[in-house]
Amino acid sequence: MPSLQSISLVLLASLALAGGAPAQQKPAVKNDPSLAAPVPVMPVPSGNAAPAAGPMVTFGGVPYFYRWRNANMRELTPRGQEDLQRWSDMVTVVYYPQVRDEAALLATAKAIAQAYQRNQGTLLKTETAPAAAGRPAEHFVSVTFNRPGTSELTCARVVLRDGMGVAVLYGHRAYGPRAALDLADWLRANLPRVNQSLRAVEAIPPIGGWPQ
Repeated sequence: MPSLQSISLVLLASLALAGGAPAQQKPAVKNDPSLAAPVPVMPVPSGNAAPAAGPMVTFGGVPYFYRWRNANMRELTPRGQEDLQRWSDMVTVVYYPQVRDEAALLATAKAIAQAYQRNQGTLLKTETAPAAAGRPAEHFVSVTFNRPGTSELTCARVVLRDGMGVAVLYGHRAYGPRAALDLADWLRANLPRVNQSLRAVEAIPPIGGWPQ
């Protein structure tokens, strides 16, 4: 698992490439590398976040509430997971205003996969859904990260929406001395459902459509 310092540096780099400097300082996050492309991965702000008035994204039939933002990144958790240092399920949306076409989108997806691997992630799968019926191609990356006391799945879907690149990430985290075993059991039971739910997310708010 990457060090907290390296993760923090990667998050700042990825946010800058996604469209600007961070809006506020944030403690070190979880799983990312130092790269030359935008790569978000489940940061961990300190303290509890007040839920938004209503859910902003639905994932697997579960409403996710807007908890935190930084530059072009938005983070959401379900009801009951307001503690952003102890979440189990998180959806992250990152906007890439500079990504305008399928070639740039593919390059971004490849950079995400490479960055995860450089950051000691175990790559489970990469996949491209070809363009069809007026729908642009989409790219998928699944990876796990393990360190003492914490194991996490991160699945990324990289798409074009409203004329720009968007990454929708789902993360599931396990804690404790059995975290790796617990995550492995959870993956066997849930990974197909997670992949299906990630593909089904269509109502992605535009970059300007979030509460301030």
